[in-house]
Amino acid sequence: MVTNCIGVFLSQAPSSVNRRRHASRQLPAHASRTSRDRPTAPSGRGRTVLTQARSAKRHKWRLPCEIVYEGGRQRSFVLDLSATGLFVQTGVRLKPGAEIEVRLSLESVPQPLVLRARVARAKQVPQQLMSVAQGGVGLRLLSPPRSYLDALRNFEEGSVLRAGSDVDPASPPPPALRFRVRVKQSDGPRMRAVQIQASSPESARTLALREVGAGWEIVAVEPAA
Repeated sequence: MVTNCIGVFLSQAPSSVNRRRHASRQLPAHASRTSRDRPTAPSGRGRTVLTQARSAKRHKWRLPCEIVYEGGRQRSFVLDLSATGLFVQTGVRLKPGAEIEVRLSLESVPQPLVLRARVARAKQVPQQLMSVAQGGVGLRLLSPPRSYLDALRNFEEGSVLRAGSDVDPASPPPPALRFRVRVKQSDGPRMRAVQIQASSPESARTLALREVGAGWEIVAVEPAA
């Protein structure tokens, strides 16, 4: 009698193998803990780019410079700098993506530095507030020269960055002037005027057309009051 009861009990109890199989069928797909489903850290070039971006410390330091852009050039000031970028104070309207040159002269570098850069962002403020709000452009450097990187490293180690005698003594740029440029629609009656800072009336025409976009033509270029 006891033997028969034990046999019935064993025949009804699921085996340990069946229990494990049953549990695996009930496990939801999102609960898998295999290494394939774990997030992985970036490797190779991706990790290098992230490391460089995070390690490029920006330093607030004011240096005179000259920017050269399509249609003109202007004396400006670098307000902060790093191994990968600059912020330049300027009233010139430069669109993100535009490529320009920034020319610097440093006492510690024998030759003037020419830094190629691309506009990453623009901070526009009214001209009368430039000294307070510090409008300008954030620039991403394109293959900065070794002499610039060496000067920056020395600065980070305690040296002082001092401006040289001139950015480009051989060919000083003309002073930036303000112009009032009147434009009209090419196929309509609408007219408007824009204030442009440029080195010449010709540069003012080019910059004005770039600012207003297609569908406009120049009516007159006058010195701003």
